[in-house]
Amino acid sequence: MKNSLLLILIAVVSRVSCRGNKDDVRQVYQVLTIYYQDAAVRDLLSPDLADSYGTIQFLDLNGERDLVPITSFTIEKNMADINYIEYPAGAVRAPQDTTDSNNKIYRSDFIIKLTRKNSVNIEEDRVKIEYVLRPNLFQVSKFFYNGKLQFSKTSGEPNVINITK
Repeated sequence: MKNSLLLILIAVVSRVSCRGNKDDVRQVYQVLTIYYQDAAVRDLLSPDLADSYGTIQFLDLNGERDLVPITSFTIEKNMADINYIEYPAGAVRAPQDTTDSNNKIYRSDFIIKLTRKNSVNIEEDRVKIEYVLRPNLFQVSKFFYNGKLQFSKTSGEPNVINITK
């Protein structure tokens, strides 16, 4: 009987202590969907194209040492059979100087190395991602590709980036 009461008491205390209100939840929007296409809008990640990218590497520039491989990205296919890179995270997020503690900015810098299947030449592109952290939100804010702003977050919209090479 004592064990049953103790078990019920623990269950009730756990339930009450684990409850939070809706304001305690932080929404996270950090997954990036990156499409590569050429000027003719051909899918440069397609395994069926002879001149598409066969090798892709992400290398972190903010790690303990430069050029640390980032392995958390995957090649996926959308419903229209177009390939894309899904990048959820992986690069170090360096805090940036801000005076507002309720609106913190973080930045990731990395290189994407791309090698076409029919070439030995390696293309190196630089990526800078800015994230914003608020008490109830963490999300990608901006995405720069080779110094050019490619994406700026619109509330409620997915993080889709189209790169034309």
